[in-house]
Amino acid sequence: MHLPCAPILFCTLLLAASCQKIDADDIPSSGSDNETNTPSGSADGSATDPENNSDTTGKLSLRQQPDGSLLLPTDQHVIALSSPIDDNTDKAMLISLYEWQGIASAYSDINSAQAVEIAGKYKEGTVAGWRIPTKDEGKKLRELYYGYDVDGVDCLSDSLQSFNTRLTSLGGWELRAWQLKDGHPAYRYLCEDGTYSFSLLLASNTTKAGTKTKYNLRLVKDTLITKH
Repeated sequence: MHLPCAPILFCTLLLAASCQKIDADDIPSSGSDNETNTPSGSADGSATDPENNSDTTGKLSLRQQPDGSLLLPTDQHVIALSSPIDDNTDKAMLISLYEWQGIASAYSDINSAQAVEIAGKYKEGTVAGWRIPTKDEGKKLRELYYGYDVDGVDCLSDSLQSFNTRLTSLGGWELRAWQLKDGHPAYRYLCEDGTYSFSLLLASNTTKAGTKTKYNLRLVKDTLITKH
C-alpha cells in the first residue's frame, strides 16, 4: 500500500533574536555542522533525552542557563508549515529541534503549568518566543507529516521521513508518529496550551488531555519570510 504524501515544506533558517522577518536570500539550501553534546538531566524541562535511551550521538544538548532559560545552542532552525501572505511575504511556523517527553497536561494535579513554563524558557540559539502548538496546527502537522499502518506494520509517510532526516541532520530529534497501541508507544503531543493532545497517526483525533497521562512536547515559533 502506498499513500500519497503532501509537499514537504521545510528549510534551514538563520535568525536573529530580535528579528521577526527573515530575508529569503538568507535561507541556505543545506545545513552546516552543529555543536553536539550528550543531554543530561530530567524531564522537568532542564535537559533530558526524549527517547529514553543512551544513544544521543549527533544530538544537541539542552542547557539550563543561569537566568533559568533553556538553551539549545544552534543558529539553524526548521520550518514545519508555511503559507503565503502576499507576493513578497510568507508566514512560517518553526518547530523546535528539541523534544520533551513525560510532560504533564494542563489538567494535571501535580504539575499543570509544566508545558507552558518550558515554552516560556526555551531558546534556540538567539531565538526566543516559542509556544505550544494550537489544535489546528497539530492537525496541519498530522496532515503533512503522518504515520500509518499496513497489516500491522508501522509506516511513515515520505514527507515525515524526509522531515526527520532534516531534523536529525541539524542535531534535533525526530518527530514520531503514534502507531498501534498494542505493543507500540503511543506518542502524543500536547497542544492548545497543554489542554489537548494530538498524534501524527493518520486519521487519529485531537483529544482532551488527561489528568494523569504524560505527553511529548514540541514547541513552535511564528515568523515571516520576505521573498525577493
